[in-house]
Amino acid sequence: MLPSLRRIAVMALIVCVLLAGAALVLLGHGDRSADQARWREAAAAAAPIVALVESYRRERGALPRYAGDLAGRVPDGLVAEDIGALIRFDTGTPPAWLYSLDADGTGFELSRKLGTDTKLVYSEEAGRGRWTYDPGDGNDPVPVEIHP
Repeated sequence: MLPSLRRIAVMALIVCVLLAGAALVLLGHGDRSADQARWREAAAAAAPIVALVESYRRERGALPRYAGDLAGRVPDGLVAEDIGALIRFDTGTPPAWLYSLDADGTGFELSRKLGTDTKLVYSEEAGRGRWTYDPGDGNDPVPVEIHP
């Protein structure tokens, strides 16, 4: 007995939906090796900034709030300037890194745009740093392993 035309159409629709879903999953979780290389390169540019902030904290017992707090400490090739409540660190290669303190002043975040909405973020809280990739599409940031 031959299946009805309606049944064939429904089965074809189900197959199309499943294939489209599989394609979305694969596109969303594609090869991250190129991304990892780009993230490592960006993270390497952040290393002198993180070292600067951490040395300031070791010496002063607090994190810097303003670019002026870092006067005389900023290494050659790095420029720090205040932008509102943020410190903008220009490494000479755009885009710049943006530094912000946590609300209680005990941790900080350093972020850099990678695209229109995407960014790489280094967060430090209680002496523990971690990297995340923010896709900028409303989804939660994704933890990433960065091994320079």
